[in-house]
Amino acid sequence: ATLEIAALVLREALRALAEGAPIGEPVVREPDAATPPAATSTAPARRAPSAAHAPTLRAALGWATSLDGVAPLGHQGPELGLGVERGRAGLELSVTPTLPVRATDELATIRLLRPSLALRGGFRIRATERLAWEPGLRLGVVTYRRSTEPDAEELEPTGARTIVSPLFGPESRVGLRLVGATELALAVGVEVVPRVPEIGYEIAGGFGPVLRPWPLQPRVALSLGTGKSAAR
Repeated sequence: ATLEIAALVLREALRALAEGAPIGEPVVREPDAATPPAATSTAPARRAPSAAHAPTLRAALGWATSLDGVAPLGHQGPELGLGVERGRAGLELSVTPTLPVRATDELATIRLLRPSLALRGGFRIRATERLAWEPGLRLGVVTYRRSTEPDAEELEPTGARTIVSPLFGPESRVGLRLVGATELALAVGVEVVPRVPEIGYEIAGGFGPVLRPWPLQPRVALSLGTGKSAAR
């Protein structure tokens, strides 16, 4: 047994000398050069969702004027718009409660209101970094509400009457970006109103018209709006 142990020790010493290592120190074997190092698999980094095409919620407050021939300055009033944009396309729902318009003659004073509710669709074409042009189309309803205050004793006015009509027409809007998402916009268009009231007097059994709004009504609106992206 002693001879076998001595032979093992001698064999290990000779092997160490053959590999160039000093006797008595452990031999560190080099890995086989033919064996390639183990490849580390790295999963590709997941991109964060881009907010470029995320919908943008918009709100605008402004002042609108519709010219229908009843008053020199037309029907005017505040306008509130709420909309959404995605890419270059946008939709906006606007409500316009106009101020009353009065037409007076020697017989009576006629008071006329023209509120409207419309949905606008448009396509934004950017001209510069801050300036954009947006052609679009408006579709909605308009209400004419008439009341009469007699100025002559022999006049008997009829009760207040309301007429509702559809409206539609093209509108062109130019927007100027001020700070951040704040935008100043000027819109010009024409509204087609197929059903307009005919206001007049019944005299000696006959009807004499006094006011009849135009069926084609130019429209101008100036608004200040802002937007917020809906991306999370």
